[in-house]
Amino acid sequence: MDVLTGMAFGTSADAVAGDTAKMRASVGADNLLYTATYGPYRGSSPDTVTDQVQAVREADSDGAALFSYVQLRNDQAAAVGEGVFRTGAVVPHADPEAAVRAGIAYTSGQLGGACAPAATAKRMGKDLAAADRWTRLGRPERAHASLDAAAARLRAASAEGGTEPRFRARVLRDLSMYQRWLGVSAP
Repeated sequence: MDVLTGMAFGTSADAVAGDTAKMRASVGADNLLYTATYGPYRGSSPDTVTDQVQAVREADSDGAALFSYVQLRNDQAAAVGEGVFRTGAVVPHADPEAAVRAGIAYTSGQLGGACAPAATAKRMGKDLAAADRWTRLGRPERAHASLDAAAARLRAASAEGGTEPRFRARVLRDLSMYQRWLGVSAP
């Protein structure tokens, strides 16, 4: 199976996140899961549609979809187009290498600032650069090891109280997701 797309019928971001977490537990950590939200069909506000897509991402889904395109209103489309869907996506089931590399680039760009100690961010940046290189060279086992090293550095800094908790949780989730994508082969 290339990808599973589950429907989340909740009316709030919390409900959609809960549905996604249950789906993730059911399909396992190694399978691709995209979550489709029901906001456009239900006529939800643009903020709710956007909040639901963000909640899906935070609940460990590999992608988000909107049901139903025909019911997507202009104000909803504008909200997600200016927000959570403002950049084009590389879908992991179609091009896992490009998706991993885009994810690594995004995470690398998030390392600056006050979310993690500078020394940790610098070492993680080197780990992520190595993971990117190994991915490009078609060596997923080496990329996995480099992503593991980045995660270990972040956990060590966190144990010392040196990272912002939401940043740590998001980056650890994303690193795990990139590893899942590395195990996917294009159809």
